[in-house]
Amino acid sequence: MAAYEKAGESDEWYTPAYIFEALGVMFDLDVACPPEGPRHVPAKYFYSEKSLEREWSGFVWMNPPFGHQSTKRLWLRKFFEHGNGIALLPDRTSAPWWQEFAPLADVVLFVSPKVKFEMPEGEIPAVRQMAQGGVTPQEISKQTRFSVTNVERIIAGEDVIEAPGTGTTLFAAGPQGAAALLRASSLGETFHPARRTAA
Repeated sequence: MAAYEKAGESDEWYTPAYIFEALGVMFDLDVACPPEGPRHVPAKYFYSEKSLEREWSGFVWMNPPFGHQSTKRLWLRKFFEHGNGIALLPDRTSAPWWQEFAPLADVVLFVSPKVKFEMPEGEIPAVRQMAQGGVTPQEISKQTRFSVTNVERIIAGEDVIEAPGTGTTLFAAGPQGAAALLRASSLGETFHPARRTAA
């Protein structure tokens, strides 16, 4: 595991509604929907399991698991082979997987400031229950996937947490995704990578 892929942190980071409001599009398919169902993704269809084994169709939204770089490569390979959608990923620009796939995007948008992602259902009450039982934020952090700062935010009543260590990028594949990212430039800075073909 690379240094930028912190052990113990979850790879579940749910996209907040304001991202989709800025994009202003309807997706045909969310290819990495949470198992408990969609949050804010404006899509007609949702895959919550075995997405990499299934056929994708239409304009897709992809916020894949933020796990190890080998996992990201599998998702990105399928995304760019499909060629029609928007993918949300950490902006780990020095990571080999990022350098391999960013040049394949039609447009890249660096989201600024950092996205405050939503948490999986059920985890917030568990943290609050431990705190009410007298467990310190430091001990809760050791027993869960959350940093002390995020434990304190949860105890204070917040239902969102900060992004994993780095910021966020959106990759567009195809003209519909590229147009959406250019329209959503209020989310951050966009650029067109120098094009190259997949290896």
